[in-house]
Amino acid sequence: MEKLSGILKMKGIGFIILAFIAGLILLVLPQEKKESVSTVQTSAEYVASLEDSLEKLLKKMCGHECNVMIAAETGYSYSYAANEKLDTTYGDGSAVNKSVSKEYVVVSENGDESLVIIKETLPKIKGVAIACKKGSEEDRIKITSTVCALFGLKEENVGCVVG
Repeated sequence: MEKLSGILKMKGIGFIILAFIAGLILLVLPQEKKESVSTVQTSAEYVASLEDSLEKLLKKMCGHECNVMIAAETGYSYSYAANEKLDTTYGDGSAVNKSVSKEYVVVSENGDESLVIIKETLPKIKGVAIACKKGSEEDRIKITSTVCALFGLKEENVGCVVG
């Protein structure tokens, strides 16, 4: 008992005990269920963000405003995890019947079920059009080669008008 009263008389021990009790209370209190905010981006939003980024890049590159339009050939595509099973029936030494069954892997979290994504492919860019109010032929060549390099496009899929 003497040791306990000695510990309680120590300077600052009251704050440590108070912090410990507050921590225990926070652990016991029920926590609010936070709604998950969807961060899924649509293909149109993805293309719009690419257009904005490219406009900013071109302004830094050439020193003047350019308008950009990007055409996407495809949207997002996904590959999902699945368990596949091949059943083969044999008769007279050769396969008579083959059947494949596929069962997708589903994960459940907080009552929500979702498929397991193993690969996400971004939308494929088909072409880019750029219009600049000012600029020279040298700027047009620089812009076209930059856009071709960024998106892996052929020169005929990039239209650039300057001046």
